[in-house]
Amino acid sequence: DRLMAALKLSKIDAAVCHSDKSQGARRRAIADFKSAKLQVLIATEVAARGLDIQGLDYVVNFNLPYLPEDYVHRIGRTGRAGNQGYAISFVSREEESTVARIEKLIGSKIKRIVKPGFEVSNRVSLLKSVSKNTRGYRSNKATSTEISRDKSADHKAKKSKSKYSSSRKPKK
Repeated sequence: DRLMAALKLSKIDAAVCHSDKSQGARRRAIADFKSAKLQVLIATEVAARGLDIQGLDYVVNFNLPYLPEDYVHRIGRTGRAGNQGYAISFVSREEESTVARIEKLIGSKIKRIVKPGFEVSNRVSLLKSVSKNTRGYRSNKATSTEISRDKSADHKAKKSKSKYSSSRKPKK
């Protein structure tokens, strides 16, 4: 839904197809996309299998599916009937193991294109970077808190409480 909102701000015709939409809304979104009324169809696993869209040139994975088989089904929506198609996946450092599982399933390496400024770094360099930017006076150590009781405050509270207490006897 956030991606849909961003595309609308950029004046790109799109529709969303996910499980929070009714079956009718999902069918309309797919029909509008197939008929070229829409430029973009944003779909989750609900639409990963069974879509037959002729002339689909691109599948963009904003998030990689966890299962390699789902990835294969997703990218299988493009390049059908001997036509060429492209699958583009945005991959975070945390998803590298998923890419390795996909590569193992398909039996080949997936070409990586690194956009300057969006490089996937390893955990060690990330931790070094974070440690350089931390302030020395902060820590996550437990602190001890001492609470001192002021006897005069207790006395005032008791006095205050008795002031509002009822002197009536309970009814029988």
